[in-house]
Amino acid sequence: MATINYWQFPGFENVYLEDSYVLGIKAQGSVVEILIEAVLTENHPLYTPPLPGEQYCYRQMTIKFPLPQNYTLVNKMRAISGGDGRVDYGNIEEFYRNEQQSYIRGEWGELRIISEVPVMMANHLSLIRPIV
Repeated sequence: MATINYWQFPGFENVYLEDSYVLGIKAQGSVVEILIEAVLTENHPLYTPPLPGEQYCYRQMTIKFPLPQNYTLVNKMRAISGGDGRVDYGNIEEFYRNEQQSYIRGEWGELRIISEVPVMMANHLSLIRPIV
């Protein structure tokens, strides 16, 4: 059983999740999604130079788990306030896949899920960035 790390998933190649922030999790019935403030690398098509005061290019994205068959979510979500007043639930520290099961863990908790390969989708408002 080979382990595949998240950056090997199609669409995740130019995203750095270890410095991204979890903004929320939706796990209801056939919908399992993680809303994140994703760090995009320079090779990502939505990349722009970081805004003043930011270290990275951030975009709101959603990690979707298509056709979830079974999942276990251990929720430890505690709001963390940033200096700018924004709230998040911490980083993603580990994300990999073994055959049909994905495992994702961070300060917010952990998710084990059997589904199709996860996909990363840009949220509509993340496409609009201020011009500096």
